[in-house]
Amino acid sequence: MASDGPSSSSARHGVEALVYSLFAVMVILVFRFFSDGDASAFITLGSAVQTLAFLMLFVKMQRTGSAGGISVKSLQMSALTLMLRLSCTCVYNGYLPEDTTGQHVYQLCELVSLVLCLTLLARMHTTYKASCNKEADSCAVRWMIIAAFVVGFLAHGRLNYRRHANVFWMSALWLEGFAMVPQIWMMAHHGETDSYTGHWVGCSFISRLVAAAFWMSVYEEFDYKVSWNYPGYSVCLAYVLQVLLGCDFMWHYAKMMMSRVHSSMSAGVSFSV
Repeated sequence: MASDGPSSSSARHGVEALVYSLFAVMVILVFRFFSDGDASAFITLGSAVQTLAFLMLFVKMQRTGSAGGISVKSLQMSALTLMLRLSCTCVYNGYLPEDTTGQHVYQLCELVSLVLCLTLLARMHTTYKASCNKEADSCAVRWMIIAAFVVGFLAHGRLNYRRHANVFWMSALWLEGFAMVPQIWMMAHHGETDSYTGHWVGCSFISRLVAAAFWMSVYEEFDYKVSWNYPGYSVCLAYVLQVLLGCDFMWHYAKMMMSRVHSSMSAGVSFSV
């Protein structure tokens, strides 16, 4: 990544601060006026942070005019995740937050995330196609997608009345974790990422942590109509995978940025993380 001059660095940090500030204000207002304080509101909060993650990617493309460092495959898997989950939560209520934010706010956050994700993919295949590095985005995802659906079919819960809705929800949960792999692959093998992309994965990581905090605390509820709570254990294992992958990315990202900062300082130029 190229070095940033003082003015461009300040402008970028200013935009990032503005986005985070507006997000914080919106979260406070939503949870002040649309939430009844139930613990399941963590699901909605995690979804909102995920929306922020995609928004940071949108800001990156708008400001840099480039899609460099972003994995198309990660976005494709994220879009599939959101479509599967929305097909459940917009029709059935088995996996919705019991908090009042589960009536409309949660679905709105998921829908906005999907719109942003599809918009990003469309731009990466049209306007910013030249800046995409297809050779770097070489992680094989076919078997991860198949594995997610297999787990969803074999280890789905019974919180919805329709079997396909339970399968879709569990498959989406595992896909959500696997969606981080192509981005980590791109960065680890090709050293290609920037701060905006780092914000995307960082926010996605926080989103997983917030959601995991709730679902792993209520995993015993997945034993409904099953003799052994394999759906609950599947949920816990999926979130453990997501957290570990998030930690792996943050570790590699921190090492890469520190290396670039050190190189820039040695060369006597400014560098912004």
